[in-house]
Amino acid sequence: MSLKLQMLLAPGVVILLVFGLILFTLVKVSEIRSQNETVQEWVQVCSHSKQAIDASRRLEDLAARMRGASLQPDDDLHFNYLEESRALADHLLAPVVLERLPPESRDWVLHRLEEVNYRDDLDPDRAMPVLHDLGSRLTQLYRGFWAQKRAAYTSYYENVNRTTAQLVSVSLTVLALTVITGVALTVWSYRQTRRRLGRLARDARQVCSGGGERLHAPEVIRDEVDEVAWCMSAMTRRLVKVVAGEKLLQGAEAERARIARDMHDQTLSDLTALARCLREAARGERSADLDRFADEAEQISNHLRGVIDDLHPQTLELLGLATAMRAHLERRVGDAPSPRCLFHLDPAPETQLDPFQSLAIYRIYLAVVDNALRHARCSRIEVELRREGAELILNIEDDGIGFDPAEAMRRGGHGLTNIQQRARALGAEVEWGAPRFASGSRFTFRMALRAQHPSQNASETDRDPAPQGATPRMAPG
Repeated sequence: MSLKLQMLLAPGVVILLVFGLILFTLVKVSEIRSQNETVQEWVQVCSHSKQAIDASRRLEDLAARMRGASLQPDDDLHFNYLEESRALADHLLAPVVLERLPPESRDWVLHRLEEVNYRDDLDPDRAMPVLHDLGSRLTQLYRGFWAQKRAAYTSYYENVNRTTAQLVSVSLTVLALTVITGVALTVWSYRQTRRRLGRLARDARQVCSGGGERLHAPEVIRDEVDEVAWCMSAMTRRLVKVVAGEKLLQGAEAERARIARDMHDQTLSDLTALARCLREAARGERSADLDRFADEAEQISNHLRGVIDDLHPQTLELLGLATAMRAHLERRVGDAPSPRCLFHLDPAPETQLDPFQSLAIYRIYLAVVDNALRHARCSRIEVELRREGAELILNIEDDGIGFDPAEAMRRGGHGLTNIQQRARALGAEVEWGAPRFASGSRFTFRMALRAQHPSQNASETDRDPAPQGATPRMAPG
């Protein structure tokens, strides 16, 4: 199950249970409201029936008085009879009353109501018995209505009590189930997430301790946790490659140093002794040949010193990176008027570099400068070493003929490849682009500086467990 579903499961179930409780409550409240409306209708029916009975009795009384008097049609009795007959009709013809009258009773009541309605030729003698029968029938109907109203009241109150008890019971049950389910799902989700994050933490500790070479990436990426695990596995594989390359470079540098020591201690010493012997022998016969031999031995010694310095630069060890960079370029150019060399070197960042980093940066510098001197046909070279924020910046610019880095990479240039590999081992970035001059090239090296503890051994490297790959960026120009 994905992390998103685990996080939504507990609140989703809680919301579903609460929604079900609300729906159940609404249904029960709707039932109570329906029964209440029924009771109210029976109250109205009884009220209309009672009013109709009273009106029929008043009409019967008016009819009796009209029979005993000879009055004009506009007399007050006739007017009162008209008003009472209208009131009787209003109560009996109310929709709530007609709906609850049995069909036979409804037809009988309507027929009798027709007979007792006021008209000009109203006969009080005929109206009185009809009104008497109507009053008796309405009284019987009223008693039935009242009994049904009483039954509706009783059913309503019983249902209210029963529904209230059900609501309380169901609400408590659902709330308890909601709490238990919510807590259980939350604990389960927490354990699942903690287990997966714990696995990630163990993998991270393995990577930090140097034992994470066998981290396995998830086969299916379901969520962000799997994505982090996959990225950690990929970073670990890349770290293994970087560390392997770094160890290979360190081994190569160690071999270079050994060869340089052997050549210095043995071969160069022998050549120096040979040159001294030739100088001493030059005082005798064939001194010209011996002088030539001595000069050649001296040249061989100087060449070997250059080879030794390239294999293991003593200047870098003794004087530092900035001085070694200046010394190498000045030695290569010598007294030649071209190219002109300009330096902007800040030695401060060197304090945050370990010996391996300094040597790797120096090798990169040698490769770039030697390429410029051999191929660029430049008249000006500028070297800048500075710190920018938390980064070490090395810029090398020339005004030569320039080149296309992408094309050089396609042709399989080993020089650029070696530069990239050395930069990748440092977790640095390299970039070739256009210079400030009208022509030529610009090389930029960027590497994050890491603060070292004062007590840390100067020969110990302190690298981030997962350095970023030094993918070169090709700038236009």
